[in-house]
Amino acid sequence: MNSEQLQQYLNRIELEGALPLTGETLSRVQFAQMSTIPYENLDLLRGVALRLDPQSLFEKLVLRHRGGYCFEVNGLLCHALRSIGFSVTEYAARMLLGKMDVQARRHRVLCVRAEDGVFLCDAGMNREMQRIALRMQPGLVQSDGIAEYRLERDPFFGWILYQRFPGKDFWPVYAFTEEAQTDLDYEMPSFWCEKHPDSPLNKINRISIVHGAEHWSMFGDDWIRFVGGSVQERRTVTKEEQPALLARCFGCS
Repeated sequence: MNSEQLQQYLNRIELEGALPLTGETLSRVQFAQMSTIPYENLDLLRGVALRLDPQSLFEKLVLRHRGGYCFEVNGLLCHALRSIGFSVTEYAARMLLGKMDVQARRHRVLCVRAEDGVFLCDAGMNREMQRIALRMQPGLVQSDGIAEYRLERDPFFGWILYQRFPGKDFWPVYAFTEEAQTDLDYEMPSFWCEKHPDSPLNKINRISIVHGAEHWSMFGDDWIRFVGGSVQERRTVTKEEQPALLARCFGCS
């Protein structure tokens, strides 16, 4: 991003103030984006081909005030952090979600070097996930005020990210090895997510956003309000009600 585009991005995520190259800044930027740019798969459901180049992501997510899924929102976050001055390496992660099965790599994550360490950044999960940049240190338990997180090393999976809500056990969320990726490397897994019959992302609405201490989502026709470590509200929304709800809660149209 040039300086004008970076300012437009910061306006989009409603973030002001100095941005020193620290882990605290990474957390501020990530949380601000998670709170303003929704995770959403509406283009996948509509059959609209996705473009992952920096300009296309900027136009869709910043200028058109849309959201996107992990390849899009984490791509935008990557380009913004580099424009601020951070060194960012991107990796491709395998989703685990409680199971240690080997799955294809279909998630985009960022490893960011700051003045005070190296951090994992991710604004692209369609669930309550880390609201802060996580220090890349094996075994260190880190809290974002909602859940605790821990990174571990594994001979096959590489880094494994674990999450624990209050009163529950840690469970594996995703894993990644340290092979650097480029924008082009995400084109093939993104196309699989868009078109493959086994993709979980091209069937039903998957839309979410952080709202203060809460996490709001639409999963199919269900509206879900997640607070702390549990679902506080879940109800079915009729097709007629959905456009207004999507616009009001997620800024989607």
